[in-house]
Amino acid sequence: MLLEFGFKNFFSFKEGAVISYKLDDNCPKIISNGKDFSTALVVKGANASGKTNVLKALFFFSHFIAHSFKSDPNSEIPVVSHFNNPKPSEFYVEFKIEDTTYFYELVCDKYQVFSEKLFEKNKRKTPLIERTNNSLVYIHKRESLKNLSSIKVIRPNTSIISTAHQYGFKDLSVVYNFFSNILSNVQHTGLNTLLTNIRHTSIYLNDNPTQLKKVAHFITNCDAGISDISIQTVFGKADEKHYFPLFAHVSNGKEIPIPEIFESQGMQWLYQYLPLYFSV
Repeated sequence: MLLEFGFKNFFSFKEGAVISYKLDDNCPKIISNGKDFSTALVVKGANASGKTNVLKALFFFSHFIAHSFKSDPNSEIPVVSHFNNPKPSEFYVEFKIEDTTYFYELVCDKYQVFSEKLFEKNKRKTPLIERTNNSLVYIHKRESLKNLSSIKVIRPNTSIISTAHQYGFKDLSVVYNFFSNILSNVQHTGLNTLLTNIRHTSIYLNDNPTQLKKVAHFITNCDAGISDISIQTVFGKADEKHYFPLFAHVSNGKEIPIPEIFESQGMQWLYQYLPLYFSV
C-alpha cells in the first residue's frame, strides 16, 4: 500500500510537494471505515497548476526503483529539475507491504545518483541499505541482506533495488515487486494513452499467476466460448523470452488453444485491462 510520497526540485515544483494517503483522527469514521489510510486520492486544480507533474513524480521514482537497470549504461536519468537548474532533485516514498512499513529516499540529477536509502519501520525506523554515489556504504547485518555485499559498484543511473534484481538477488524482491506493479498512464513525457498492450499484459500475468487466474475466471464467465487462458513462452534471438496469451476453446470435446489475433478486439481489450482493474 502506498502511504505517502514527496519530491522537491522536480518539474514545476521547486520547493516540493507531499502527497499523502494517510488519514488522521479528524477524518470521520464514515469516511475512513476504520482505516488510517485511503485507497484513493483526487488531485484537483486549475490548468497548468502541476497536477500531471504529481503523477510524473510517481511514475519516475517507481520506474527508477524497479526498472532503471534496463536502461542503457550511458543514458541519462529521466529526471527534470525546476527550469533545468543544476541542483539535484529529491524524492521519498513511504509504503507498506503486509505488516511492514518501508521508507525510500533518493537524491539524484540526470547524470547520477548522489544518495539512496531504504529503511524499515516496525516499532522503530531501521536503516537497511544506504548508498553514496556509486557505492553501498551501509548494509544491515541481517541474513536476508548478506548477498548485497557482493555488489561493489552500482551504475550511476540505476537503483540498488533494480541492480539487485538484475543480479538475481532476492534480498529486496518484495520492494522490487511492489514498485514494478505500479501502473500509470502518465510518464515523464506526459499522458500516455497506450497504457498497456498484449505483450506487457502477458509478461505481467506470467509473473503473477494469481492475477492470471482472476482474468481467466472473469473471461470464461463472459459466455464468449473461452474455457481457459494460458501464457505461452517463445524464445527469440539470444534466448530472449516473448510471452503470448492462448485462449482455449472447446471443439468436439477437445480444448484447442487459439492465439489472441483470432479473438475479437473487445476480448483483446478485456484481456489487457482486467489486470489493471483487479490491481486497483
